[in-house]
Amino acid sequence: MTVCQYLVVKNNSFTLVHFLQSFLMPLIQERLNYYCEQFSSHSNPLLASQERKIGLHSTDPTLSSDFSQGRLLNFISKLIRPKRILEIGTFWGYATICFAEGLCSEGRIHTLEKNSTFRPILEEIFANAKIADKVKVFYGPALETMNTLNLHSYDLFFVDAAKKEYHQYYEIIIQSAKKGSIIILDNVLWKGSVINQNLKGIPKSMHDLNQMIKSDKRVENFILPLRDGLNILTVL
Repeated sequence: MTVCQYLVVKNNSFTLVHFLQSFLMPLIQERLNYYCEQFSSHSNPLLASQERKIGLHSTDPTLSSDFSQGRLLNFISKLIRPKRILEIGTFWGYATICFAEGLCSEGRIHTLEKNSTFRPILEEIFANAKIADKVKVFYGPALETMNTLNLHSYDLFFVDAAKKEYHQYYEIIIQSAKKGSIIILDNVLWKGSVINQNLKGIPKSMHDLNQMIKSDKRVENFILPLRDGLNILTVL
């Protein structure tokens, strides 16, 4: 019998394992995240100040990519050297900057942002990041804009917009995406709630989407439990 098994309360309502998971693991994870960040390469120094601004001024900073996720997106972009990227959901442009560093010399990013009030903020951010000539922002509903674009021309898609529309984004993309293109969907674990019973709302929508993608013979995928979950796909 292990120590953990021995310490289980007889009514099984509480265990040492539950205690560790509830109280200690978040603290350990926070320290591990800090450690990983300290011993990882930092690319664009603007991103650190960008992350601080998002934390101070955004009502929900989790809507933006953070250091770890940003570095992953940056690496993926640098590995495939895309000529064209379609980003659905710009927010404060953190992921846009990360992707831009991996573009080939003539590469461009088209990013879709519903909220036009972000226009002056994004113009300043992209100018400071020296990528204004590589980024074109389309303002308005993403689904409407997507229907006007040649989706077959993109090498990489990043979906991080209205969660209730993820199924529609996916179907529109997969119908036109070329073989070998990469699709990345953010927030697919929705704060861990996708594993709960009696799902409804966004958690159920995300679970259904993950299930559909797993069964879709047109793609190969892998869900990475980084931050709020990334579903990374390649089109077959």
